[in-house]
Amino acid sequence: MMNEMNISNLPVELKEYILTKLDGISLTRMRCVSKEWKNILDESNLLMFTKWKEVCERELGDLAIKSIMSNLEPKYFIHAKPDLWKISYKNWHQWYCIPEWNVKKSEIFKTSNCDITCIVNSGDWIIFSTRNYGSLNALNYVTKKPELCLYRGGNISNIRPYLISKDEPLLAGVAHDLLTFEFENLRRGELDLHTFHVNFAEELTGRNQIYYFENKEIKIEFTSEQSTITLSKKPGNEQRSIKVWDEWSIEYCWPDANLLLNEKGYYIVLDDEFNTLNSHPFCHSPVLHFKRRHLKVYFENCVIISVTTGHYYDHEMMVRARYKQAKYFPFLVASFHITSIICHGMMLIFGTDIGNIYVYRIRKMKDFLNLDLCSPTAVLEVDTEPIISITLKETIEKPILWAATSSTIYQINFL
Repeated sequence: MMNEMNISNLPVELKEYILTKLDGISLTRMRCVSKEWKNILDESNLLMFTKWKEVCERELGDLAIKSIMSNLEPKYFIHAKPDLWKISYKNWHQWYCIPEWNVKKSEIFKTSNCDITCIVNSGDWIIFSTRNYGSLNALNYVTKKPELCLYRGGNISNIRPYLISKDEPLLAGVAHDLLTFEFENLRRGELDLHTFHVNFAEELTGRNQIYYFENKEIKIEFTSEQSTITLSKKPGNEQRSIKVWDEWSIEYCWPDANLLLNEKGYYIVLDDEFNTLNSHPFCHSPVLHFKRRHLKVYFENCVIISVTTGHYYDHEMMVRARYKQAKYFPFLVASFHITSIICHGMMLIFGTDIGNIYVYRIRKMKDFLNLDLCSPTAVLEVDTEPIISITLKETIEKPILWAATSSTIYQINFL
């Protein structure tokens, strides 16, 4: 590598020409070599800044950028949409270096009088739910203060955090505005993190649903044999409704499309004006594992991963990537059952019943359809008990993983 004195003697045009021959990782390293290279790359009025950004974004792809950036600072990203592509690229590269990292595992919470059912990250906090003395709790992993009980009563099976406003919640360091949670009897509730008020309105119970995504709210109310779908958008609370003559449910949302499921087991994709998007790869396709108990993960607008909760021969994973589909049998092939899933930054992460976390690198979309379950990118040994739930957080350095068994929450740092 040229030293700084030699670099200074080169014409600017030649320096820029050298940089045009590098990939994103090399450009990132060149920036650390000397102040001169750093200045060439960081000056926003120079062509090279744009070149570096384009190269990095092309290597990551839009899907990885969105998942990393929105996780890094959820509230800031959703509302301000900052230019965090350099941090995003660095984090993406770090994920690809997982085999080289040393892992430090620490126990941050342990209980003996209830069962942990789900964990999610929100800023500096881990939000977790329990059954048998059911409750919703928050644990600050930064300050290590004792856990805070947000709600008690009923066995909670699932939690989902939402972003709605730019306002800061009452709980300092929380990155979301609202928590929705589901009880084992399928009753639903909402916890407003600005007021700590819990809502159990009738519209949240039974087959009725509410789904939030960025600036829109989708509500489905079921009466008799008819579903009324209502979409509200901010600012202005624009509202649009449509009636359909069977039972529909909300599966997922994207900025300009909404994935719904009809009672016959087929996906329907609607835009925000309730026009059917027939060209979408999921529209009119059969749902994976219809009417079977399963875990399901959606990755942006092109991948669905569904894993049945059955054992042994009944345990299978189906993946739909755009118009193609693949089926896997984790227990038969790799001797584990998948108990939780995260798809993040083009990395597929499984929690398993043998207490390990398996990480698989996804370079291209077709990799979802050609997974070798016996050859993970990394295996993280967490516990001997089954992993009930996993969650992660991007940071400006290296990401952090959390894994929960029924009694313990572990924090996994990469050194």
